[in-house]
Order: sequence, then structure tokens, then C-alpha cells
Amino acid sequence: MTANLDPVPVVRVSGSGRNVGKTTLATHLISWLSERGYRVSGVKRTHHAVPPDRAGSDTDQMAEAGANRVAFVGPDGVLERSGPAPLEDVVARLSADADVVVVEGYRDESLGVQLHLMGAPPARVAMRAGDGRFIRTVSADDLDLIGEFVEQALLVEVTA
Repeated sequence: MTANLDPVPVVRVSGSGRNVGKTTLATHLISWLSERGYRVSGVKRTHHAVPPDRAGSDTDQMAEAGANRVAFVGPDGVLERSGPAPLEDVVARLSADADVVVVEGYRDESLGVQLHLMGAPPARVAMRAGDGRFIRTVSADDLDLIGEFVEQALLVEVTA
């Protein structure tokens, strides 16, 4: 399966506060989409400062010398350090190898469709289309219904 990548579809998972299940819903949705063959990237927003690089490390020295992006590459993965960026720029960086980007947070952004958790677990999810229209409210536990909404709202299935 591939998706319409112009632009890459975005799903924002937001909530009315802390500990309402945003990460749980985001990870379950990523799993649901991945199991169906979609390549999924994820974005996590935090209001905390990003942990600094270790002072004096090679990557810190590169950044201090003026590099706007520094990658730390090891046999088990890549970590990237860059300056602050708007959501659209972060999504663009991740879209090259993704069919869909699942974003946790960014409640007040307008990019993509929105799954907004309301209330303490077990929460309800308000589903909104990309243009902000309210679609319906469902139980956060109804992952198949939520996944199908995302698939219908964003993804275009292409068969070989």
C-alpha cells in the first residue's frame, strides 16, 4: 500500500490535558496503520526543553561551530539535533519515507485531521476532518473505527 503523498497525510492526536491517553492512542494508531502496510512516522510535542547535547561532545562542537542540523549515527539508529521548527517543517522532514505522519499534540494547529481526546480514561475521541468539520465522537477504545476514519479521510489505497 502507498498513500497520496502530496502532501503527506497528517493525523493530530490531541487532548484536553495531561494523562488523557494521547500517547496511548497515537501508538495504537501507528500500530494499526503499520499492520496494514502503511509507513508511519511519528512526532511528539513537548513543552519541556529538549535535552541538550553533552557539552564538548563531537556533535555539540559541530552545532556550536554553526551547523544548523547535526546527525549522530550509530549501528542502531540516528539521532538528529536541529533548532526549533514549525510543525509543517518537521512533517516535511519525515515525509520522504512515510505514507502518513501521526502527530501527538499541536491541539491548536490546523494541519491534517484531528483526533481530540476528551475526559479521563476511558476517554471519548472527537474526530475532525482536515477542514475542521466535526465528524463524530467515539470511544477511544474503538481503534478499528478510528483507524478506518483515518484511512478514509487521508489515505488513498493503491493496488498493484
